[in-house]
Amino acid sequence: MWHVAIIGAGAIGSPLAFGLSQRPESGEVTIIDGDQVQLSNLARQPWYEAQDVGQGKAALLARRLQPDVAPVRLQAVPHMLTEDNVDGLLSSADLVMDATDNWETRLIIQDWAARHHRPWIFNSAVRLEGMSTCLAPGGPCLKCWFGATTSEGPRCFEAGVLGSVTLAVAGQALRLFDQWLKVPGQPSALWLVDGLAGKFRAINPGSLRCHHYGIG
Repeated sequence: MWHVAIIGAGAIGSPLAFGLSQRPESGEVTIIDGDQVQLSNLARQPWYEAQDVGQGKAALLARRLQPDVAPVRLQAVPHMLTEDNVDGLLSSADLVMDATDNWETRLIIQDWAARHHRPWIFNSAVRLEGMSTCLAPGGPCLKCWFGATTSEGPRCFEAGVLGSVTLAVAGQALRLFDQWLKVPGQPSALWLVDGLAGKFRAINPGSLRCHHYGIG
């Protein structure tokens, strides 16, 4: 059994939590999110309802997805991930699933993963495009793929995102989770989702290794 932490309980995080709740291998799933449900969330986040507006996402999602009879245990942490709490919140996680919408939090996850030699699955979706990849210790990190900049483009709530794209990204992330179960130390290709064409495309890292964290 594995302990998987999901950072974010929105349009990517909620289907991720649902998918992991149906996989006995997950064992324990921790949903970390300090946000409350907003009316604008309901179109792309079907596990929340109109009467939930103003309530914490993480607790609602964990309660609604907890299987009646299953070895998977869901728990909620109603806080945003920060540099100050990352070590405490992720200390027992075997794998981290990124379902955030900001670059700063992803860099916090990446720095934590590098310090503790843990894998994590990066996910992103905005407008008609999405991305997903498994970042394993020693392989290319987030900075290898995208550079070390702390700047970012528009976020989902600013630019919008197609619901089918977030579902496709979550589905690909679950596929990467299944692959990780078979080969835990293996980094993956960077998968690109084209929501307009309805296609996936993979960029293979080849022999690329990470040099940002002193791992050659």
